[in-house]
Amino acid sequence: MAVTRAKKAAQLQELTAELAEASSAIVVDYKGLNVPQATQLRLNVSAAHGRYRVVKNRLATRAIKGTSFESLTECFNGTTAIAYSSDDPVALAKALVEFAKTTPAFVVKAAVVQGEAIRPGDVSDLAGLPGKDQLYATLLIL
Repeated sequence: MAVTRAKKAAQLQELTAELAEASSAIVVDYKGLNVPQATQLRLNVSAAHGRYRVVKNRLATRAIKGTSFESLTECFNGTTAIAYSSDDPVALAKALVEFAKTTPAFVVKAAVVQGEAIRPGDVSDLAGLPGKDQLYATLLIL
């Protein structure tokens, strides 16, 4: 069943609006994931107050045009999904890195955190930081 031009325009508008609100986005290659693994990944990202979407590459490149995520354009090739959040970038990174530890087929391609482009290896470093809630608790104790 073909997707009409109107549906494509609606999908583009929806993704553009969601990414405009996001402060961080991580582009991943999900090739090789089965349905239970993909479902678990979505649950993990949702628990981190994020969103995970499998996107068409052309749609994603159009949606990020003119945003702080425009540096991710070259990453949209092959099987691509994007995880994004407007809340805590550390929680999102932790959810993805923990999932990647148990699923070798899952690969982080690139990320943008609060307007700053970071390499895939730096996402692991970001996941090692304490979350926003932990930092607040530490400040309250001091």
